[in-house]
Amino acid sequence: MADASPPSASSTSSASSSGATFQYSQSSLPGRVLISAVLGDGKDGASFIGQTVTVGGWVRSGRLQEKDTTAFLALTDGTCHETLQVIVREDVFDVKKLVPTGTSVAVRGTVVESPAAGQVVELHGVEVLFLGECDATSYVLSKKAHSLEYLRSISHLRMRTMLLSSVFRVRNALAYATHVFFQERNFSYIHTPIITSSDCEGAGEMFQLSTLLPAPDKTVVPIQEKPVEEIAAANEKVTQAGAAVRDLKEKKASKSEIKAAVEALNACKAEVAKLEKQPRLVGGLPQTDDQHVDYSQDFFSCPAYLTVSGQLQVETFCQAMSNVYTFGPTFRAEDSHTSRHLAEFWMIEPEIAFADLEDNMRLAEDYVKFCCHWVLERNMADLKAIDKYHEFAAKQAKKGGSKKKGQKATETRKADEPAVERVTKVANADFQRITYTDAIEVLKACGKKFDNPVEWGIDLASEHERYLAEEHFKLPTIIYNYPKDIKAFYMRMNEDGKTVAAMDLVCPQIGELIGGSQREERPEKLLERITELGLKEEDFSWYLDLRRFGTAIHSGFGLGFERLILFVTGMENIRDVIPFPRVPGAHII
Repeated sequence: MADASPPSASSTSSASSSGATFQYSQSSLPGRVLISAVLGDGKDGASFIGQTVTVGGWVRSGRLQEKDTTAFLALTDGTCHETLQVIVREDVFDVKKLVPTGTSVAVRGTVVESPAAGQVVELHGVEVLFLGECDATSYVLSKKAHSLEYLRSISHLRMRTMLLSSVFRVRNALAYATHVFFQERNFSYIHTPIITSSDCEGAGEMFQLSTLLPAPDKTVVPIQEKPVEEIAAANEKVTQAGAAVRDLKEKKASKSEIKAAVEALNACKAEVAKLEKQPRLVGGLPQTDDQHVDYSQDFFSCPAYLTVSGQLQVETFCQAMSNVYTFGPTFRAEDSHTSRHLAEFWMIEPEIAFADLEDNMRLAEDYVKFCCHWVLERNMADLKAIDKYHEFAAKQAKKGGSKKKGQKATETRKADEPAVERVTKVANADFQRITYTDAIEVLKACGKKFDNPVEWGIDLASEHERYLAEEHFKLPTIIYNYPKDIKAFYMRMNEDGKTVAAMDLVCPQIGELIGGSQREERPEKLLERITELGLKEEDFSWYLDLRRFGTAIHSGFGLGFERLILFVTGMENIRDVIPFPRVPGAHII
């Protein structure tokens, strides 16, 4: 049993003298240090022995010992995977209030060498500075194991778990790595709009924005005709107001009287204009004479949507600033409930001027490998914690059940594919490359029976991509030169007239990670593709201008950020790597 009595004050020093304090807590909690400063990134805390510090966080687990006179707390503040053992005696505080899981507490104490196995230091508390109690009888995150499915139902609390806090720290690290990678290579970060009028991918699965819809609590009248009687009455007021102005002028009234009468006349005219503008409403929506929704009455005077991609807009900056990227939320109204789809997700989309498909493939490979190195250097403890969870979940699934209620086999991955090993392998490997045509031949010759038949011209399914990356090459693989009929209008036509300079980076476990292409820089070819696909030239006149006025060879790609996190962490469901997943039919907060 550890001796819970603190060393004398004369034998200790403060964390502030070592510069380890967190500067933005010093008003409320003087001397506060983050637990990551003590234990994170492979630290064992030995350098803090003898120092007086303040820590604040949440109790991950707590227990009473020494006849319920001493509380032993595993405290986390979320800044690293490790927890700090904090010991508080009953002469310092009411220890029974401290031990429930989820309790928030701030403790000042002395860091001492720990006699317990598995830890070098612990904190002996001398003062409890703050307590946020947590009722153990109603707290939904008790110490028992919980399924990922259950945790998705409490998205406002699930980041407190060991597993998901590690996942979200990895997410943070990958976001930081993204900016570091591009900024160090002279790319400019561009904020592309979330509201758009164009469908970049042409899939038509977009969330529409409108201010025309009636308020949620308003009763909708099936048909509301134009206000004919109100318009007539308003016109009569205009006639009367006009007569009043003429009468004042004939009587040579004062300027102030005439001015007031003219203002009244203008107000009446404005009311008429407002009433005449009111369209016929059907189901609360304005309708044109040919019975279409009248979007000229809407906020932007045209249909508007949440973006599915910032690519087209960021290309405008590419044609002026050379190397650019956007990193932001995108949206797709696809009614899909799979483990790979979200309605709201984040995209990373770089564009490089004076670059062809070869340059683009090199950029994609360098970016993925940079991110892998980054998390291996900074989040090893988190990756190991995630691997430990996967190993446990795989063992439970193999037994035909799980101690975690509701756990499904699809929520686990193979225990022999730890994230640390996979990410290390990718970080140090040369990615494989193969043309689409050759990839089709490999798939045909492999002898494997696929759910989706293989023939030239198909859009490769995830099972095809994963076979190439997981079984054939056993490495991330770049497939390039796809048939033009399965790719977007903006991709550059190859000389064969059948394929475009497109590429997909596919990875083990997740399939497609990156999709990109060399963009079509020839205005006549771009217009030809727009027409061929039945798109309206006027909708892309601004995009064609980029080719008409100083066109340049350029390339780019899009990467679904959540897919990158899936690949790095080994998580199976995309809903578990985004803070607040948006999916069809789900309640949102």
